[in-house]
Amino acid sequence: VQDEERILSESEAVIRRFHDPSTGSMRRVALAPCSPFSVSKQLMIETARLARRHGVRLHTHLAETADEEEYCLSTYGLLPLEVKRFRRPRTR
Repeated sequence: VQDEERILSESEAVIRRFHDPSTGSMRRVALAPCSPFSVSKQLMIETARLARRHGVRLHTHLAETADEEEYCLSTYGLLPLEVKRFRRPRTR
């Protein structure tokens, strides 16, 4: 498992090398942290900032299994969607 700094720097390198934002391009990069509760809050925030800065999409998974719902309820006292809203970075 890579540390967060390396994840972000390698993600940016992939964007710079492979992302083609031109109309009709079939070579687009999207950043995709596994889920809002399986990565740190800071990594989710910084990944969203990186995506915004480079104009790429941000994708994540949410509430795919009953285990994930149980985890969120036991850990945060919230349903997965509520965790996502609770942990979403504010934009200004």
